Amino acid sequence: KQRLGLPAGEPVALFFGIVRPYKGLRFAIEALAELRARGKMMRLLVAGEFWEDVMAYTLMIEQLGLSAQVKIDNRYIPNEEIGLYFSAADVFVAPYVGGTQSGAVKMALGFGLPVVISQSLNSAELADETAHRLYWVDPKDVVALAGEIERSLRENVSASETLTLSSGGDEWGKLVDKIETMI
Repeated sequence: KQRLGLPAGEPVALFFGIVRPYKGLRFAIEALAELRARGKMMRLLVAGEFWEDVMAYTLMIEQLGLSAQVKIDNRYIPNEEIGLYFSAADVFVAPYVGGTQSGAVKMALGFGLPVVISQSLNSAELADETAHRLYWVDPKDVVALAGEIERSLRENVSASETLTLSSGGDEWGKLVDKIETMI
């Protein structure tokens, strides 16, 4: 999070990949505004090349008063940097309104992230062992999207809550205590 200029104490939702209209970025932005209205502060990290007008999104973000909460990295993200973005995220959002599959969803699951995904994506491709990390919503339902983002963060250990282990003291004991508390 620090390398990407994101605060360590706030959860981060990641929207990753080429930005096209059918991928539903506008719904992720609207869900962020809904979460803020509920008193839940978080960030949205948009990483990927825009294949549509980025200014329309920038204007939407400004009109909703979300400029401080949304970070856009409008470029192709090379393979060497993918891990940086996924490790900074606490949840992956895929509010697609069309299309049938997503390589980015598979990457998010591979990084162990919970995924809030619209029911427009083909669920047959997603492995059964990841079903507990999938949160399904109807396409275009911003309220449901915000609710499932909130639920995914509540039900999963977020990166912002991990311990930083040092060489001194009883940090391993603290880690074990935290794991036992979570279980």
